[in-house]
This record gives sequence, structure tokens and C-alpha cells, in this order.
Amino acid sequence: MDCKEIRKLLISDYADNEIGLKTKQIIQGHLSNCPACRELEQKVASLSNKLKEAKEILPAEEVWQKIRAEITQPQEAFNLLDWLKDKLSLFIPPKRLAYAYAASAIMILFVFLFITQTRGNREKTVENYIIEQVEFMDSLDAAGITNGLYIEPDIFS
Repeated sequence: MDCKEIRKLLISDYADNEIGLKTKQIIQGHLSNCPACRELEQKVASLSNKLKEAKEILPAEEVWQKIRAEITQPQEAFNLLDWLKDKLSLFIPPKRLAYAYAASAIMILFVFLFITQTRGNREKTVENYIIEQVEFMDSLDAAGITNGLYIEPDIFS
């Protein structure tokens, strides 16, 4: 192991005595040959001892009362729309968010109108086609080409 890996282990796992025996022997072998890492190990050990010797400080009773009050307060029901607004407002300022809603509504309206208009035109196109065919067959009949074989359908009455 190089110094970088040893230092990383010294700060975390070695200081907390959470390494295996083999790794511990490798670190100790490195420490016997590397004064910089040995110095870091001594500093970490000293700091660890100071933290262990520190006395426990309890917060004042009024702090505990505030914590209890916060914990016991009833929680609001989760509102998906409010959550979505909060998340979107991170990316889009609130005024622009209103414009985005309006633009979306207008786009949906235009799509709806386009679809209904197209369907209406299609129905009219079919109706016009049928009328053209009936008129054409009438003209053939009037010219004597069909010899009276064509019977006009009664679809528009």
C-alpha cells in the first residue's frame, strides 16, 4: 500500500479499530518505515483520545420541549400538486410557471380543436365524395349509359 491508501485507512478504519489483522499488520509495517504517516497516526490517536475524554453536554430543557413539540405536531397530508409546484419552482420561477401552465393549456386547446376540425373535415369529405358519385351516376343514367340499371340509393332522406 502507498501513503495515500495508508492515510485514508488511518483516518477512518484504523482509528476506529475496524480493520482486519492482516491490514493492521501492513499499516504498522508501513508506519515503522514512514515518518509522515507515523506523525498522522499519532495526531489521529491524540484527537481520538480527546474526543473520548470529552464530557457529554446535554441541551437545555427548553430545547427538548421544542423538539417534543415539533415531533408531536400533526403532519399535513401529502399534496402532490404542491410538491410538484415546489420541485418545478426550482427550475422555473413562479411567474414563469404560471405562463408555462397557460401555454400548456393553450396548446392542449389547439390540439383538441385541430383533432375535432380534422375529423369534421374528413366526415364532410366522405359526404362530398358520396354526393359526387351519386351525381356522376345520375349523369350516366341521363346519358343512357347505364340503361336504367342504376338505382339511386336513398341515403340522404
